Amino acid sequence: SVPAVFRTVREPSIKFCAMDDTTIPAFLRKRDQIIDHQDRRYWAESEHYSGLTPLGVSEWLRITPASEWPTTYMGLRQMGVGEWLVDWLELVMANHQGTLYLEPKVVEAFLYLMSRRDTYESLAKSEGLLGALKSTVLRLRGMFAVDPADRSVNIDVVLVEAMVAVLDGMTASAWPDRVFSMGGAVDEVRDAREPATIA
Repeated sequence: SVPAVFRTVREPSIKFCAMDDTTIPAFLRKRDQIIDHQDRRYWAESEHYSGLTPLGVSEWLRITPASEWPTTYMGLRQMGVGEWLVDWLELVMANHQGTLYLEPKVVEAFLYLMSRRDTYESLAKSEGLLGALKSTVLRLRGMFAVDPADRSVNIDVVLVEAMVAVLDGMTASAWPDRVFSMGGAVDEVRDAREPATIA
C-alpha cells in the first residue's frame, strides 16, 4: 500500500518512515504520476538502490518549478531519490574536507548540478557526461569570478566540484558505484578529525 516513490529494499531508518497519500504534498503526488516507474531510464529497482535514476532526477527537476524543489534530505526522499544516494549526500558530502555544509546547501548544490540543461542532455544521450559536469563547474566558477558580490545563484563551487568527482561514471540509468560504497567516506572521516569550518 506504500506508494512506489517510498518503496525501498532497505529497512526503514529513524530518518525515514513510510507515509500515506494524505501526508505527501500534492505537487509530489503529481510529479510521481508523471515519472514512469516502469521506465528503467527513470526508475531503478536493485538490491542496493530503489529510486530515481540520474536521468529520472534530471527529468523530475526539468518538469518541476524550481520553487517546488526540495530543500531537505527528507524532501529528496519524498521526491523519489533513493536512500543510499541521500545517505551519501548527508554523510559524505555534508562533511567534505573538514568543512561542514548545512543541509540546504548540500541539497541545493546537488539539485543545481542535476538540473543543468547540459547534464540532462548528456544523460538523455548517454554520452559525454563527465565533460558536461566539468563544464558546469567551469561555468559556475566563471559566474562567481565576474562579480562575487552579485551572484545569480548562491551555490558552493567547491561542493559542486566534489560531487562531480564522485558522480563521474554515472549513466542515464545508474549512479556510480562510489556513491553506494560511500565514495570518499574514509578520507572524509580522517578529515573530520581536523577542526572543521561551517559553510
